[in-house]
Amino acid sequence: MPARRGTKRSTKAKDAKSTRSTRLRPGTQRKSSYLEEHRIDFIDYKDVKLLQRFLSPQGKILPRRLTRLTPAQQHAATRAIKKARHLALLPFKSDAEAY
Repeated sequence: MPARRGTKRSTKAKDAKSTRSTRLRPGTQRKSSYLEEHRIDFIDYKDVKLLQRFLSPQGKILPRRLTRLTPAQQHAATRAIKKARHLALLPFKSDAEAY
């Protein structure tokens, strides 16, 4: 039986795709997050004013690309927001209308 052609897939596209999101253009710097600018080490669930920075007007948690947080900071912020919502410090849903 003859060998099948085209069964081996190239990994070039896969490797380029995985590194593209983490690579910055030469000469550019990543913007620092709000927590790094203000030297905040711990995200407290009782600090409602800080937590509201990471919520949309509708009350949804903003993604990392908008908040510019590291994965660990985003996880801590999400947990603090959910805890504050559970204790009724933050609303689950805001009254702002979405258009």
